[in-house]
Amino acid sequence: MRNQIILIIVLLLFLLGCNEQEFRSKYEQEIKQEVKNVVQEAVREVLINNELIKIEKPNNYVGTCTLTKYKCMDFVVNENSITLQLENIQESDIIITDHLVSDCSSATSNHKVGNYQMFRFDACNNGVTGSTFDQDIKFIVSGEMVTGHIKSSIS
Repeated sequence: MRNQIILIIVLLLFLLGCNEQEFRSKYEQEIKQEVKNVVQEAVREVLINNELIKIEKPNNYVGTCTLTKYKCMDFVVNENSITLQLENIQESDIIITDHLVSDCSSATSNHKVGNYQMFRFDACNNGVTGSTFDQDIKFIVSGEMVTGHIKSSIS
């Protein structure tokens, strides 16, 4: 992969008719920002139970997710599921051993990707699309209770 990137850069230098220093001064920040955007988007897409989940919300979306001990980076509440993206700065995966989230009957998670880990609570009865979900949540990680609150419109 690295050799392909070098080849592309050399080709761009040739096509633009500039040397490496000119290229860096003109395009380095734009390339870094684009790579950052691609990486952020890739982190949001993870595999849970062979289903690709992408957290998408409208631009005018308003909701809150607060947790003790962990930072809720993103979340979405549907009629039958709740998906949380938590910041995980530990060396290993966060493993939920028990949960009390709405009336969801199952909880699954993917492996840690970067400093993030996705959790999905399924078989829930969160209400109908368009209504408001406003509930406390609890789950156990490494024998310690994690509590929080989610308020969101149901999509």
